[in-house]
Amino acid sequence: MLRPAIQLTTAHPGDPIVARIGGRPRLPTDVEWPEWDGHGPLSFIAEVDLGALAQLGLDAGIPLPKQGYLSCFYFDGTYDENAGIVSVQDTDSMAGARMLHLEGDGVRRARRAADRVPVFEERLLTGQQIMTAPSYEHRTLVEAFGTPGQDYDEWLAHPINAEPFTKALAEMRGDGEPLHQIGGWAAPEQEPVELDAAHAALELGSSWDDARVEREAERWTLLLQVDSDGDMCWGDVGKLYWLARHDDLAADKLTDTAFTWQSGAQPGSTAQ
Repeated sequence: MLRPAIQLTTAHPGDPIVARIGGRPRLPTDVEWPEWDGHGPLSFIAEVDLGALAQLGLDAGIPLPKQGYLSCFYFDGTYDENAGIVSVQDTDSMAGARMLHLEGDGVRRARRAADRVPVFEERLLTGQQIMTAPSYEHRTLVEAFGTPGQDYDEWLAHPINAEPFTKALAEMRGDGEPLHQIGGWAAPEQEPVELDAAHAALELGSSWDDARVEREAERWTLLLQVDSDGDMCWGDVGKLYWLARHDDLAADKLTDTAFTWQSGAQPGSTAQ
């Protein structure tokens, strides 16, 4: 069940640069800065250089285009003093997060953000190979190792959830934090992030009792995970997640991604 992934870590002199978080986005002149109508422009979060990533030769566990860029934006509430919150329970907030797939290597220029839009400290990132496992609540794990009628305490007592084993799995994922990641199994702060993506895709609003959620969740997988880092802090040191459908990744289609953020102290998670 292990999936390979690429952990994005601080680049040191001589390291190949495959991504960056913060700073100013470098966008083609014909691409508009993403906005959420009625709320304002989004903050630039991260950029992944797909060509540089391909040259590095690491396995993300998912098929990715070998050229172009992924440019990610998120409305963190600073611009409108938290009047707008991106939430899986509010389909109107879907425009509060965006991932742009900028194909080719056309001319791109750094853009200055509008006033009051936070510009986070820029960090250049390189990549290293890691292996990832599903979280203890993930349906894939429960169906493989659980038993019918098993309650929560019985599941936690299963050897696969024992501390020595889970610690060993965590060590395979990589050292320390922040945990920025491309592909593989996500490191959720709450429920499996695929459930958030499914809930948003089905446009269920506040309802979580729809039987279609589990089936829809199987269609989604992690594309990019951006952890709290320095002046980037999502809720109570949470994470941002962009996901894509398996079929879209296989067809090099990254135009219909899903978004969620989770925080340990947040009563719910949010999604686009």
